[in-house]
Amino acid sequence: MSDCDRSMNINLLKETVFRKLCDVLDKNNIKGWRKLGEMVGSDRRFKVSSEEMEMCSLKVLQLEGSPSRMLLRLMGERGCTLGQLVDILQTMGQTEALKCVKPPSGLDEALHNIIDTCREQAVPFVFALSRKALGRCVNKAVPVSLVGVFNYDGAQDHYHKMIELSSEARRAYEVMIENLEMTSQAEQEDLEAHPNTEPQPPPCSEEVEEPEYIKLWKKMLKNECNHKLLNFEEKYKSSSAASDSKAQMTEEEAS
Repeated sequence: MSDCDRSMNINLLKETVFRKLCDVLDKNNIKGWRKLGEMVGSDRRFKVSSEEMEMCSLKVLQLEGSPSRMLLRLMGERGCTLGQLVDILQTMGQTEALKCVKPPSGLDEALHNIIDTCREQAVPFVFALSRKALGRCVNKAVPVSLVGVFNYDGAQDHYHKMIELSSEARRAYEVMIENLEMTSQAEQEDLEAHPNTEPQPPPCSEEVEEPEYIKLWKKMLKNECNHKLLNFEEKYKSSSAASDSKAQMTEEEAS
């Protein structure tokens, strides 16, 4: 992003970009327009009052109303620039909204194009290791961003196991995010229904139940350790016992 772009007022954004940004912030219950309003409310440069936040929330009742659009317009009227908005979104961790206003770098754009092509052609892809570790795996002295497997003959078991584990991990992550969003939405609805009620802390229990994704990972690790290609401990024990018995028989014959 150039200095000229960063100094541009957000109200001067193209309508297509502005609409896409508003859609992202409207649909996200955790890092959406309410979270943006909380951060902006404590900023002296373009402070947004609680009454103005209430006006933004009433936009939901309109047919095509957008709380995010009104909030961003208020920020723009108070001099918020594109660079300042990007900094706030980065602090929020709102990567999806950043894609709307911040052009990707050359490497990011190339990776996104490859991922989109894989999805279109139903080719599986897996995120693993760091760039340096990936480079060492293929015997390169430089960081490597992507490795393509064109032929996995001779390593079918490892390949299918990798795809299976990555699919299960992706499903577990999606379930975790969905549960977090549902919990946040339920808490927000309860807070709006009872505005004068202070939120009660969850009851403390002696035994804390593990989340589902932790149980799933433990199950996958257990299955992976029992895999016939990785179960080397029993083979080592059996070979050690065989060598000990053979040595004992040799000593008896010598005596």
